[in-house]
Amino acid sequence: MLSDLAHDHVLKVDDAAPINAEDAYFITPFCESGDLDDVMSAGRLNVKRAVDIMLDIASGVSFIHGKGYIHRDLKPSNIFCDGDGRFVIGDFGSVVKVGEGGYAQTGSRHSLLYRTPEEADSGRAYQRGDIYQLGLVLYQLLGGYLPYDETDWLSPKEKVEYLKHVAPDNQIYASSIIENKIKRGKLIELRSLPPWCPVELISVIRKCCKVNREDRFETVAALIAKLNNLRTSLPDWRFEPEPVLYRAKAKYRIIKGPGGYSIEKMVNGAFAWRRERALKPTSLPEAIRMAQAR
Repeated sequence: MLSDLAHDHVLKVDDAAPINAEDAYFITPFCESGDLDDVMSAGRLNVKRAVDIMLDIASGVSFIHGKGYIHRDLKPSNIFCDGDGRFVIGDFGSVVKVGEGGYAQTGSRHSLLYRTPEEADSGRAYQRGDIYQLGLVLYQLLGGYLPYDETDWLSPKEKVEYLKHVAPDNQIYASSIIENKIKRGKLIELRSLPPWCPVELISVIRKCCKVNREDRFETVAALIAKLNNLRTSLPDWRFEPEPVLYRAKAKYRIIKGPGGYSIEKMVNGAFAWRRERALKPTSLPEAIRMAQAR
């Protein structure tokens, strides 16, 4: 199977073999820039940079689907940055072949947070499940809140119940809470995305992460086409470290001071900034909207 998956955005496997009935080893090139978790931990990503990374990943997933497979475990720790700065998909332990019914009946469990509603409900994996996971990754790339600590998903009352148990019973309890959120489409909170996240990309995430797989993008190719169509018109917010909006002939940055937020414009193409005194935002979202309207 792995010999079929030679692509610029799929991690090359030099050798692989089973260790026992459940485990196998893979020998792959070393990715010196680490995984996507490392990249996101290094600092906030620019909006267009986040989209470019997603396009890399989606290109690899589309190729995998074209070969008749489902990855099933697309998450930041399974996406790597190679020496050429390309993002590649790795970890093939959960990959399955699509069956005659258009799905794979799976018995193995993978990362709970990225488990799809349909797999949590019926154990069936579909290619549109990978689209769901791509939506979660895009949500994280853009700054959405998806904690890895299981206790962060519990309400105060649920935490009290959690602490009454010891491992593994407490983990089973927390997992049941998280899985219930997945099945109800309550895993992600789109309001946690920063105010500079374009509404068009929020709509893409929402469509990818629909509970009913039929409501998601039909194919990864359709998702790629949507992102490519959006990319050129997206506001180019960068972080230096304050938010800076890059325009073709101007730059605007948002500063927070003792008196609140203000908007400054770079003047004369130099590294000098002039405050736009006519603009008096009362909040960061309002400052974002004002800057984008210039």
